[in-house]
Amino acid sequence: MSGGYGAYAMARHHVVAFIRNLKATRLLSAIAILGLAIGLTGAILMALVVRTALGFNDFVPDNDRIYLGVSVMNAPGMPPNYNQSSNDGAALLVDANMPEVEAAVRLVEEEVGLSRAGTTATQPIYWADPDFFEVLRLSVLHGDPATALRRPDAIVMTRIEAIRHFGREDAVGEAIEVAGNPMVLRAVLADLPDNATDLENGIFASGLAAQSPLSGQITAKADQFSIGARTYLRLRSGASAEQVEERLNSLIAGLLPPFMRDAYSMELVRIDRIALHEGFHPDARSRLEIGSLVAGLILFIAIANFINLSVALSGRRRREIGIRKASGASRRQIAAQFLGEAVATVLASPRRGAQE
Repeated sequence: MSGGYGAYAMARHHVVAFIRNLKATRLLSAIAILGLAIGLTGAILMALVVRTALGFNDFVPDNDRIYLGVSVMNAPGMPPNYNQSSNDGAALLVDANMPEVEAAVRLVEEEVGLSRAGTTATQPIYWADPDFFEVLRLSVLHGDPATALRRPDAIVMTRIEAIRHFGREDAVGEAIEVAGNPMVLRAVLADLPDNATDLENGIFASGLAAQSPLSGQITAKADQFSIGARTYLRLRSGASAEQVEERLNSLIAGLLPPFMRDAYSMELVRIDRIALHEGFHPDARSRLEIGSLVAGLILFIAIANFINLSVALSGRRRREIGIRKASGASRRQIAAQFLGEAVATVLASPRRGAQE
């Protein structure tokens, strides 16, 4: 009992001494805390930006084997122009000619009308090939997305979209009209993380549906060349993306009109590297590196400023230290007090920075 009371009294004394010291040196303490707050805030914000960029699409299983086939237009005298959509027949060519690719699927975004129980809304959805979720194996909450899109009347939603349109998460088997045709919810996925994926909405409808822009694209013909679908490829373990890309471009050349054969090519971009790809985000990686360096320097200056001010203020507390040592305090106890005050100051700094 006495031991517990003694520890409580010591902790209370440390807190009182810390608060009194802050009040006695208001200006210098404010400068130290404010500088540390700015440094920590800048470092934390930059760390979040870096984590978002480097963690792009990392929630997708086997993301290191999944690639997005992007279009590259090379006009004479102009820098390459990149487009996340690619030739509509690329996936069909891959499936028919490349055994080193497990599967290739297409995704087409279209704004359609969704109707249920007298309520109509217009929003973008994805039309997807039946095996889309065999390539991007997203986390599922209800149903089986791997087989859901193999039915022409099937639709798959993320959790937030299911709640928005059906009023509840577990609505598998419920119907909704898509572009004027009834479709049935076959699976519900976990919500996609914000700003961490190239998938921008959470509704996937079967490309086999009659109203789907994918339903008529069953062959790859030279007279049907167009760019309008995203093409995702899942490579087999150990397959070389460079070799697949080279073979794919040789196959695509057969679909191109003669005047486009030197101007159009496809590039495979790993889905976890889209956010830093030079074609879509020029100088993104260098900006990230410079930003991280600046944030590190700001934090270093803030810490140096805090240490210098703390050392300068330590002379004012010599009498307190002398009295405590004379009262029987050990060096470890005194060190613990000052370390505790430093930790408390650091913990208070982000809150102060957030308020400002």
